[in-house]
Amino acid sequence: MFEMLKLIPPRGYLLLAVIGLCFGCELHGRYVEAKKWEIRESAATAAAEQKLSDMRKYVAEKEKAAESRLALIKAQFKQGENHAQAEIKTLRANVRNGTVRLSIPAASCSRGTVPETTGNTQGTATEARTELDPTTAQSLIDIAAEGDAAIRQLNALVDAVKDNK
Repeated sequence: MFEMLKLIPPRGYLLLAVIGLCFGCELHGRYVEAKKWEIRESAATAAAEQKLSDMRKYVAEKEKAAESRLALIKAQFKQGENHAQAEIKTLRANVRNGTVRLSIPAASCSRGTVPETTGNTQGTATEARTELDPTTAQSLIDIAAEGDAAIRQLNALVDAVKDNK
């Protein structure tokens, strides 16, 4: 191998040195550029991770606030439901023992009419009414209670939806 080097003229060594230097500079330049991109990429990744962490904290705070507002709506709904159940229970007991009597308007009634003013301030207008038996009154209370419960549930749902907007 050394014999082959003797065949190269001295200027050739200089040319090989220049070519090697250029090749080395090119490799070094690519290495430096790759390091710059690596640094930029790691900085961008760190910034993205920080932003993601901040967004997760923000979402967690919002979820916690929404959960507490929803718990408040549930508590208000439960309190209203308990109050309504107590009123319904009282009404049922009053109808059962005769303290409260339920009546409905009747087209014609031969007995048991209850005069009632219908908004006339002079009190001359009367309306024929018939009293409901306790079983029918209890059924009517049940139907009204179910409807009121559904309305309370829907109102609570509307409140929850409005709160989350």
